[in-house]
Amino acid sequence: MYSDDFIDDLATDGAVIGYAVKLEFPSETLHIHTGVGDVVIDGTTYIGVGELGSVNSIENVSDANPASVEIGLMGIPSTVYNSILTTNIRGSSVTLYKVIYSNTGYVLNAAQIVVGQVTAYSFEFGTEGSFSLEVADEFNLYERPLQKYYTQSSWLNEHAGDNFWQYVSQLSNRKIFWGAEPDGTNYD
Repeated sequence: MYSDDFIDDLATDGAVIGYAVKLEFPSETLHIHTGVGDVVIDGTTYIGVGELGSVNSIENVSDANPASVEIGLMGIPSTVYNSILTTNIRGSSVTLYKVIYSNTGYVLNAAQIVVGQVTAYSFEFGTEGSFSLEVADEFNLYERPLQKYYTQSSWLNEHAGDNFWQYVSQLSNRKIFWGAEPDGTNYD
């Protein structure tokens, strides 16, 4: 899961572990990390939220089971909630990094640990509120039921004017002849 460089940096004397998260909401993309000040990870600047940010334990990362994690942010002014309340952020992309900081606060290394989507969120109002996201990794998508049906009406919703599935429902009542020309139906 981690590269050799990441493990070597982890063993560095005075190294501190933290997290960084990229939240791709419909209205804007947020880049925050659990340290203080601004840091650069993969060429992108992440804003430090310090102890106001939290990442709960990541569940089910072994085997082929989907991972899920809860990410929280406290101390948010209530005016920021307007952008969250006016858009649906469920399904927004989230990338969570484990970050190794040096004892002086610089980023030694960062590794992606969860890439997924927001499955649920909650918040509390007040003068300064708290916000919590439940994130499931991309393997969780395989467990969801398919929301697509192979019917004429379903096909037309995505491909207007294309009658590809028009006669599919009639196929169960038809005889299909395979083989040489004398066995098949003449289409003249």
